[in-house]
Amino acid sequence: MGYAVKIYEAFKEDEIKAKLLAEFIELVEQAILNNQLATRQDVTISELKLTKEIEQVRADLSIEIEKIRTDLTKEIHQSHANTLRWMIGLFFTAVLTQAGLIIALLQLAINK
Repeated sequence: MGYAVKIYEAFKEDEIKAKLLAEFIELVEQAILNNQLATRQDVTISELKLTKEIEQVRADLSIEIEKIRTDLTKEIHQSHANTLRWMIGLFFTAVLTQAGLIIALLQLAINK
């Protein structure tokens, strides 16, 4: 039984006062329900929940960052390996070309 009904029952001899008091109590109860303020405990609980969520997000970001760092390191090493292969290939091509020119010059000198 709500307070409004109790007030009405207490003052039912004077029905006008009883109705007015009951309506007032209903309005006050409704205002309290609609405007409940957060208690210090509610705020503390919310802070703890948010702190936990922030820590979880930071941990997740750290894991993602570490994964990206690992992937990039692998790609950089692969790129270096590919570049080294190209450089070695170009070096051997240059050496073979120079050797071919030297042989061609020697053959030309011998034939003259």
